[in-house]
Amino acid sequence: MVATENYIQEADRFEAVKAYAVKDLTPQWRMIEAALESTGYLAGSRLSAADIFLMMFAVWADGSLPGFLDVFPRTRTFMEMVGARPAIAAIFERHKSGAWSD
Repeated sequence: MVATENYIQEADRFEAVKAYAVKDLTPQWRMIEAALESTGYLAGSRLSAADIFLMMFAVWADGSLPGFLDVFPRTRTFMEMVGARPAIAAIFERHKSGAWSD
């Protein structure tokens, strides 16, 4: 989510850019946390395309922002719930392996 090397050339500034991103994204993730409160999904009581899209962003954030899921526990629960679905689990397993060229 925050691939600082794509935005700045000075490696010594990467951490500062990440810190700014966390500060900048926190209000949006707080809204997401609130939306997940009632059903665990974004748009109602069933999985939707919005949830799959959110899953992608949550995986990116978790991978690039240390402690992300500690700050947003509903997002962690959401990722576990959505990630447990066999079709979604297969997609993310393929993502982890880097096997997108098959």
